[in-house]
Amino acid sequence: MPDARSLIEKIDTLLPLRPEEALEYCRELRSIALERRIYELLIQEEGLRGRSYFAESRNQEGRKFLSQAVTWYRQRHKPEPGSLLINSVGADFLQLSRFPEARLWLAAAVQNAVTSKLPRVLYKSLYNLGKVEQRSGNLAAARDYFERSLATAHTVHEAVTHRGVLLQSLASVSSGLGDLRKTEKYLHAGQQEALRLGQWERSLSMAREISRQMIVQREYHQARVLLFQSMETAREHGLVREELLVSISLAQVLFRLDQRGVLLQVLLRGQRLLEEHQDLRDRETAELYKYLAVSYEKIFNDQDRSSRYYQLYRYFSGLKDRGDAL
Repeated sequence: MPDARSLIEKIDTLLPLRPEEALEYCRELRSIALERRIYELLIQEEGLRGRSYFAESRNQEGRKFLSQAVTWYRQRHKPEPGSLLINSVGADFLQLSRFPEARLWLAAAVQNAVTSKLPRVLYKSLYNLGKVEQRSGNLAAARDYFERSLATAHTVHEAVTHRGVLLQSLASVSSGLGDLRKTEKYLHAGQQEALRLGQWERSLSMAREISRQMIVQREYHQARVLLFQSMETAREHGLVREELLVSISLAQVLFRLDQRGVLLQVLLRGQRLLEEHQDLRDRETAELYKYLAVSYEKIFNDQDRSSRYYQLYRYFSGLKDRGDAL
């Protein structure tokens, strides 16, 4: 029988997209809690069960179990796990693109966090509310939530690992609002934060964002240098997915510079990586096939290869995005 901690982690990874499987593991967790008479573990199971029911749109059952868990924490003067549970429900609805429900639960998490003075919950809930507004197209509201989240995160020692995420989100919405100065400010601050913490994937992601700003300003040669440096960093740390994404950004630059030989080398290496690591094929990495298709059509005048790459691009670009809640 697996231990309780591994079961909790497993259930958390399954939610909210695979609630039926999550409920199966909840039953195992409940058996352990009852057998060992660990009541707090039983409450954790009820919280996870409630989240699973919400994910299945069994809202009445979801509210029942969530209410039981939150009430138990409140009665024992443990407001933080109860507030984190409410935030998790909101984050689940965010990932499921059920935005009205996400707003309600996340607003409740914010209120609880403010009332009980829980900054560790507050910065997460504010961030998740920002993601709801960003994905709904309300960029000004999203930036307000992200800025409040970042200000709170600076007061929480454990939040240091999330500050790069916040800065990147702030850069994204600032770019959408056409605020170039703030976009650059947040991007450079975020990359430096990621480098300081050794968060290489985050650092490379921010570098790609910086290169996009350079492309907008037609600073193609500067972007080329930055992206080749980023590619070396990705290879050095064995970050295949990040190397693929950097290759896509680099292809954009090389295409504009009309550096055909280097462009083809970069794209073909990226293609080999995708063939070797087929599990990395998703909407983002599918862009590599698009640039292969465009290159063979516009530069090399090879319509057959171009058509094949377009087909691959259309297929893999139909996959779902990854979740990004806290």
